[in-house]
Amino acid sequence: MPIPVPTPIPTPPSPAPIPRLRGLEATLTAGSGGTVANGFPIPFNNLVSNNAIGANFVTGAVTLTRPGTYLVNWWVATDIDEPNAATKDQAATVRQAGRQISFSVALNGSIVSGSYAPCWAGQVNGSSLVTVQSTPATLQIVNSSGQNVLLAQTTAQAGMTITQLA
Repeated sequence: MPIPVPTPIPTPPSPAPIPRLRGLEATLTAGSGGTVANGFPIPFNNLVSNNAIGANFVTGAVTLTRPGTYLVNWWVATDIDEPNAATKDQAATVRQAGRQISFSVALNGSIVSGSYAPCWAGQVNGSSLVTVQSTPATLQIVNSSGQNVLLAQTTAQAGMTITQLA
């Protein structure tokens, strides 16, 4: 009588690894009344978290050290900045003439995307998908309004989160 050969039990395939989200969060908590000059970045000064994104945080800038696609979400709280206007009513008249607040995501000094607000006081926010092909790459949120912007008198004046998607 032949000896039975045991049949191996098939091993189930290993589940695909769950992607690990990597991210960074920074805020600006520099006190109220600061001004961001046209063409200059928001000077983020508080690193809230850095979850293995492969980035270095220096005040106002994030240096990405891994290629990939990143989702950038940001907001800036602003106030009226009209140095030539004696009152807020005069400043409002200037704003109604078509001025707007604009901030943009800049990668290595080049604008990737921007957001606009038709008001001069309040919050402007935006989001952008940014593809980084070579590193290191510097990411900043830049005032692209064409004039200085006064930051609001709030606990935090700006925030930014960066999440690596791929």
